[in-house]
Amino acid sequence: MLPNGQPAKRTRKINLLATAANMLARTTALDVVAPDPGIDAAALSAWIAAKPEPSRYLEALPEGPPEPRVPEDLIAAGESFIEGAADAAGLFFDESGDE
Repeated sequence: MLPNGQPAKRTRKINLLATAANMLARTTALDVVAPDPGIDAAALSAWIAAKPEPSRYLEALPEGPPEPRVPEDLIAAGESFIEGAADAAGLFFDESGDE
């Protein structure tokens, strides 16, 4: 998803962004930008051990393990991190001619 809310095309620029973001993630501790509170091991184990009822998922996706929601400010920090990588790579310019 692009900053303007439009879906991103699979283009050379998107591949460059992915490469730049991967490199930044390797050299910058993402946990500093958006720390992970960790998991509740007991709750996760119980979720894994529970026997699913497949017919419940005909109309809706199954719920994941009982994990806390990621705070919006941490999501924004991660998005800012990726946008900074894209900007540094020169990817925020007119894409009309890029396929």
